[in-house]
Amino acid sequence: MKYLKTYKLFEKNEIETLDVVLSKIMSEEYPIMYVDNIIKLDKDDYEIKTNPSKNNLIIEINEDKLCFYLGVEDKTISWFENLSDQFNDYSYQFDEDEYGDLKYYLNDNSKDTIKELADYVDYDIDVNDGLKIKKMFDYLGLYDISYEIKEKIIETKTSKIKIEAEKIIENLPFKIDSDFNQSKEYSIIFNYKDVIEYIKEHNLTDVYSFETFLNRVGNIEKLDFTFEKNINYDFDDFETLNDCVYDEIGELIDDPIDLFGCIVKKDNLKLLKNKIEDIDFTDMTKNVLKGHIVYSDYYLFQLAEKDGKVYNWFKTYDLQKYMMEKFDEKEMFNILKKCDIINDKILNEYKYIDEGEGMGFFDLKIKEKE
Repeated sequence: MKYLKTYKLFEKNEIETLDVVLSKIMSEEYPIMYVDNIIKLDKDDYEIKTNPSKNNLIIEINEDKLCFYLGVEDKTISWFENLSDQFNDYSYQFDEDEYGDLKYYLNDNSKDTIKELADYVDYDIDVNDGLKIKKMFDYLGLYDISYEIKEKIIETKTSKIKIEAEKIIENLPFKIDSDFNQSKEYSIIFNYKDVIEYIKEHNLTDVYSFETFLNRVGNIEKLDFTFEKNINYDFDDFETLNDCVYDEIGELIDDPIDLFGCIVKKDNLKLLKNKIEDIDFTDMTKNVLKGHIVYSDYYLFQLAEKDGKVYNWFKTYDLQKYMMEKFDEKEMFNILKKCDIINDKILNEYKYIDEGEGMGFFDLKIKEKE
């Protein structure tokens, strides 16, 4: 009689869905031994790690077989695990065309600041066109800002992708564990309660075994190598990017000395002249005025490309004569000489500074910025 009862129960399990069978095992209506009957994986592909309980099933399985039953590409699970590891050196691969997506990353404050910079340099721009923003930065020689934007996007997306990968692994309706002491690569821990809830949540009415269950999970979850393409971002994700844009460009607008250096290095003579003409020299102190000549650790003259348009303009007699009259002539004379850009006519006209008849007064040395 016991044999007949067991056999009928075995038959009944074949037509009941997995969630129903697990519920009955948990309530002890069905004996624990019948868990074996609803695994349905190829017996050569797995091992039962410990005897099934009324609440859990733990199997050992290699990654290639687990990926096969999930219906995903091989190595997918280890890729997700490594990606979610905080010590993993994964980095998002930035494509230069992605500058075109800046409108989705920049908030209104950042866009307004970029527009203010564009207005300052008389550049026509659409702040909702990221490629045009990048083009303006290139026009101004602001390559450092373009690079910072790129790095902030990489930093933000790398972090978000790692977080989302971790969520996907954590939200699977089973736990994955790796142990070098076990015979196969992974231990898969099925908690019956979690399996039942997952089946009900996703209305899986045709799951009769753990084999089918794994396949449905693989279809539902984003377990693929391109999952990051479907990640949604908002302005809050790019807070550091917006802070960077607002601060860096805001500093240029407030104190455009660095911008002058970029314009000189870019050899943009037309823009340089336009901006210099905007300066009211009579209202500026000597030090501020000199700030447009001295740039960072270099003199602005030294940033000009030799024989370029800006360089040749710097070397003109009229400009140098103007500066000799505006500044202390001895200091200006020595700066021009130091930068090897002094006009021959200026050199001859102010040769008395060089001659100085041995007076230390004319041996003035220009202190370089520390």
